[in-house]
Amino acid sequence: MEEFAEILKSIFCLRITHGGWPGHVIKDIQNCCAGAKFLPDMKIQFDSQGGANMLTSQADINAWIERVKKAILSGGKAYEIQNTSENR
Repeated sequence: MEEFAEILKSIFCLRITHGGWPGHVIKDIQNCCAGAKFLPDMKIQFDSQGGANMLTSQADINAWIERVKKAILSGGKAYEIQNTSENR
């Protein structure tokens, strides 16, 4: 149980892929890890027919990568759960 308590103090960088409906996976993970810190999250959308066609622009992904880098390089600053929704 002590190991689990340590995980809850961790810093997470979450990203999901989806085919049109991201659901609430990121919020569910955040809720299960109360007390943890989260870097900016990202929801990457692909073709809803299961294809490899990425609908989220590469520019949006690059911008997210830069936000994550900035958060890490600014002294490891992570965002509290309420500040993590990127709604992309």
